[in-house]
Amino acid sequence: MERHDRFIQEEVHDPYFTKEKHSDPAVCTKCGVVFRDGIFEWLERPPENARRPLERVIEISPGADRIDVKTTYEHLARRIGEAVHRAFKGELKLFYSEDEKFIRVHWRRDY
Repeated sequence: MERHDRFIQEEVHDPYFTKEKHSDPAVCTKCGVVFRDGIFEWLERPPENARRPLERVIEISPGADRIDVKTTYEHLARRIGEAVHRAFKGELKLFYSEDEKFIRVHWRRDY
C-alpha cells in the first residue's frame, strides 16, 4: 500500500528562477551580463531598458486636466509619481490594492 501523507512540494512558478547552475565565469550572449563569483554584474553600463526589461510605460494618455500613465510594474508607477512630486512639489497620494500587484498614483498641484 502506498502512503499518501507525504509532504508535497509545489513547483515554483517563477519564470526567472532557474534550477541550473551557471558556469563561472559566464557571459550572457543576449545582454552581456557577466556571472562571476556567484554574482551577476555588468562590464559596461547597459541601456536603461536592458537593466530592467520588465519595467515599461505601456501608455501615456493626455486629457484636459490630467495625464494617465500606465506601466507594467507597480514600483515604476510609484517612482514616476515620486519623481514628479520631487520636481514639482504638490500633493502625492499612493493607493495600493490589497489583492493584486496594483497601485494608483495621484499627483496634483494647485496653481
